[in-house]
Amino acid sequence: MDLVLSRYPRCRMKKVLLLISVLVACISSCGQTNNEAVAVLRQGIIENNKKLPMTAAFFTLERMEIKGNDYIVLASIDEEQMDLDQYMANMNQNKSALFSLAAGNNQEFAELFVKSGLNLKFTVKGDESKRQESIVLSADEIKKAFGSSDVNPRDFIIQSVEQSAATLPDDLGNGVSMTSNYIEGDYVCYKFKTDESHTTISALRKIKSQEGVMEKSLLEGMIDSDDQGDVLFMKYLYKAGMGLKYIYWNGKAGDKVTFIVTPEMIASAFKERNIQ
Repeated sequence: MDLVLSRYPRCRMKKVLLLISVLVACISSCGQTNNEAVAVLRQGIIENNKKLPMTAAFFTLERMEIKGNDYIVLASIDEEQMDLDQYMANMNQNKSALFSLAAGNNQEFAELFVKSGLNLKFTVKGDESKRQESIVLSADEIKKAFGSSDVNPRDFIIQSVEQSAATLPDDLGNGVSMTSNYIEGDYVCYKFKTDESHTTISALRKIKSQEGVMEKSLLEGMIDSDDQGDVLFMKYLYKAGMGLKYIYWNGKAGDKVTFIVTPEMIASAFKERNIQ
């Protein structure tokens, strides 16, 4: 089972973007005017930059800064693992998700950012080519889409899944690749294809027969993860009343094994841990 659990789905784009949301968590909305809001954001950046750089997978969050009317997130990527142009193309497919991912579940930060009137500029540099590419979400776009400052949990999940799906397929090693990530009803689904060289359908069936063992391990692995991106994603699933499905298949019709972490299981785990 360890071999299977070591490959449980980790949405790379979700994780690296949620590094931002971890850092904004300490910012409070105490400003009343545009200038005051910008001043609070500047102070938050000073504190956050002390914790940087921060790396997840191929992505490193380098620093944040405010220049002119832009709140700038500066990052770099390991070009041996990810092509810069492809990464930026993936990001551009749903750039409005940048603000939701930056704000995370911090309503005060969302309100503060909208009040500041700043643009959100996401700049990524390739570590080898030294090229820089940027995506800008204007203040008007942010105000129009998020002026209510109410980040809906299900919308957040949808945007995160869309970002993850844009990077697939993803080779996870040991003959397993993540082929799709989608929402089906109240479940976020991860689909994996195995070439049977290491993780086999027959082995997965044996684990499935141990009722609840795999599901419990997957759930605890996400909630108790030392990766705050995973933890925050699970909080949004809990708030949205959604669950998880992990579907393994080998390309043959009907030859698959599905592990289901229900919304009730997630809610129970959060209540047991007294997580809000």
